[in-house]
Amino acid sequence: QILFASRFAVDTFLVISGYLVVRVLCKIPMSIPTTAAKPVWFILTYCKTIPALLLSRIMRILPVYAVTLGFFILVAPHLGGGPFWYQWQALLLPCVKYGW
Repeated sequence: QILFASRFAVDTFLVISGYLVVRVLCKIPMSIPTTAAKPVWFILTYCKTIPALLLSRIMRILPVYAVTLGFFILVAPHLGGGPFWYQWQALLLPCVKYGW
């Protein structure tokens, strides 16, 4: 039963992902100014780091996504057979037809 409760898996993934993003943002070296402009400085500092954080996440995730998509489009259709294999091939038709 617990293996099929994907709701818990998604919640756990989101909590861990959020924790790691905040941890990375908190590790950024900062020199806090002593003026009254602390809130503005804080916002500007994080606005500069968010694009770099997003770019690093994209560069980390995109190759794995491309390999997985390539596997399911190019290799997986040649791996099987059976009574429900026609359903698998029907799922791949949009990928081959539209190039994604």
